[in-house]
This record gives sequence, C-alpha cells and structure tokens, in this order.
Amino acid sequence: MKSNSIPAKFPIPWANNAGAGYINPIPVASQIGIRNGAASLTDGFPPLNFLPTGAGGVPPFGQDMNGIIKQMTAWLQWASAGGPIAYDATFQTAIGGYPNGALVASVTIPGLWWLCTVDDNTSNPDTGGAGWRRFSASGGLIATRVISATGTYTPSPGTQAIQVTVVGAGGAGGGVVALNTSEFKTGGGGGGGGYGKSRLTSGFSSVAVTIGAGGVGVAGGLGGQGGTTSFGGFISVTGGTGGTFGGNFSIPSVTAGGQGGVPSGANLIQSPGQTGGYGVGFFGTDMVSGIGGSSIIGAGANPFVSGTGPGGTATGPGGGGSGAAAIGVSTALAGGNGAAGLIIVEEYA
Repeated sequence: MKSNSIPAKFPIPWANNAGAGYINPIPVASQIGIRNGAASLTDGFPPLNFLPTGAGGVPPFGQDMNGIIKQMTAWLQWASAGGPIAYDATFQTAIGGYPNGALVASVTIPGLWWLCTVDDNTSNPDTGGAGWRRFSASGGLIATRVISATGTYTPSPGTQAIQVTVVGAGGAGGGVVALNTSEFKTGGGGGGGGYGKSRLTSGFSSVAVTIGAGGVGVAGGLGGQGGTTSFGGFISVTGGTGGTFGGNFSIPSVTAGGQGGVPSGANLIQSPGQTGGYGVGFFGTDMVSGIGGSSIIGAGANPFVSGTGPGGTATGPGGGGSGAAAIGVSTALAGGNGAAGLIIVEEYA
C-alpha cells in the first residue's frame, strides 16, 4: 500500500442528521424475543431477517442499518481527526483486559499516555497499575519533582530512569562585634552550596532524601555552615562554610568569605559552590561586606555597602548569606542566613 492510498475521511458520521424515527442505537444484548427482527451487537441481524417473509421472516429495520453504520463511522471520524482514546475501566472489563501494545491516554493527566506491556491487562495505569509503561507529550519526560523537605522519594508509576540534581545549603555571612564610635567592621560572605547531577536507571524505587538547612548568622561571630543535602547513597553535597566575622579593630580590615560546598558521588556533573566574598573596610565611608557565594542554581545575598546593618539572607537554593557591616555601633550584628539546599528529580519513561 502506498502512503497516498489513504481513503476519503468521514467529515460527518453516516446518517448524521437522521431523525429519531430513522435511526436506532444498537444495543449490546440480543433482541430475540424482545423485538422480533431487531439487530444487536450480540446477534448482528437476527435469523428472522434471513427468512422469506412468507416463511415468517422479518425484513431488517432500516433504522438498525443507519444505527450501526453511524456508530462505526463516528469512530472512523474520531480516528481520522487524531482523537485520543482514553483508558476506560468499563470497556477494559468488557474485553477481558487491554492487549499488549495498546496505547491509551490518561484520564487524569492531559498529555500523558500509557503503553500496555502485557496481554489481558485489567489494572488501572492512572492509579499505579502494573503492566503499563508511561509516556508523555514532552518527549519521554514524565514529570519534574522539586524536593525541598527531608523525606523519601518514590518515583511516579512508569518511571524508567531519573536525572537527579542535588544542591547543598548556603553558609551564613559573618557578623561583626560591638564597636566603639570610631570603629568600622565588615563580615565575609557565606559560601555557596555545592552541586551534583546524576542519571540513574535502577535502584531508585524508594530513596531517603535529606535537605540541608541554611547556615544561621551569629551576632558578632562566624557564620554557621550550611547543611549537607543527599539523595540516598547516590549523591551527597556539603553546604558552604560561614563567613569570617569582623573583629575589634579600627584599622583597614579584610574578612574572608566562607568556602563553597563540595559534591561527591555524582556521575554527570560535580561542581563546588562559590566562595563567599571578602568583607573590606578602609574607611567608615568606604566599606563593603562580603557578598554571599552562589550555588549553580541559586544566587548569594547582596553585600551591605557603606553603612550599618546585618547581613542579607540568601533566597536562591544553596546561596550564601552576606556579611554584616557596621560603623561605630555598640551592639554586635549577625551575618545573613544561607538558603536551604534542594533536590530536583526529572523522571523519564
């Protein structure tokens, strides 16, 4: 057969505008003994239609002919239009289960398709039934899961492989101690969380996940370290360390930023987090606290410039907090907090 041998499509079903008196919906059950001569999906046209009328036969009903041809051509029109056929539990029961190779649309998720991989399949794919492989309109990507809390990861039904991104938490910025009126100080920025990415094809049916907490700023002290984020035993990524605090001196000063977190175990990409920025002060009006270090997917907090105030809190995943800055303030100030880590799981059929 040639590709140009496609027959004409049905723009409308047969007997589309037939009045109610000229078309019968065809029942499944036999009509023998109920309505003599009436057709059904069980019998087709019954034996009476094949006997001469002189021998007690009954002519076929034209309404039955219109009814069955309309039902068939309505489905041909739907198929010609590329209409999807969704999973149907009632139909599944009637046919004894879907056959191997059947492709049906999800009832609950638009754009998602299920491929049956066994014969006589009576399970429901939308509720995790066995014997189905999941497809999506996005080229094999089933779903993207963003995990921001410690717990257990369970893949979506039909997931054959996953790509996991893990980011450690950011460290906090350094604080500054209480000052005399002539003193000026700045804290270093917290380090950004490390980053790791892996592709996994097995062993991920139930994985414990830990999300590292952001480092916490301490008034007058070293910024707290960000926590470690891990995806089971596959990937572990440490958080950034805290920035150095500004001490008690009034001469020009430099305070170091925290180191970026370090990944281990990733099989695609591994990258340390960015080191936090230095806090620098030469004169009271010429000073900048340390900028927070960034992770690959989250920026660190902006520095405090030429003034007095606590460090900024990072908001992007794995970003470090910035250092505090002060001119002649008698109260110790804290650096900004780092942002928590994050895990992103991309699921593929």
